[in-house]
Amino acid sequence: MSIWAVTHSIGDTDWPPPDPGLVLTVPDTHTYPGQPWDVEATVDVSVIPAHCVPGHEATGEDSPALGGWVRLGVQHSDGGHLDVALDTAAAASLRDALTWWLDHHHIHPAPTG
Repeated sequence: MSIWAVTHSIGDTDWPPPDPGLVLTVPDTHTYPGQPWDVEATVDVSVIPAHCVPGHEATGEDSPALGGWVRLGVQHSDGGHLDVALDTAAAASLRDALTWWLDHHHIHPAPTG
């Protein structure tokens, strides 16, 4: 049994309720995302409930406390999968990087033809 509990599944339209957004794998660094060869994917965010942390098994399943790691899992629609676990400092750095990006104006490719 896994110690991880998925809290969000970004890009998965079957997730109840679906988290909005499109997630694509990008096979190279020289093309803009959204090419025909890009593969749809999902990003799962998982946490460790307190009762699954060694030494805290008696905490109970209703505890609001969480283990000190968050897992990001990228699942490709072609079957590939990768998980990474971030500690609190790495998660805060990721949050800050995403907030920085979200705070900017975003542009998209101009129509051609």
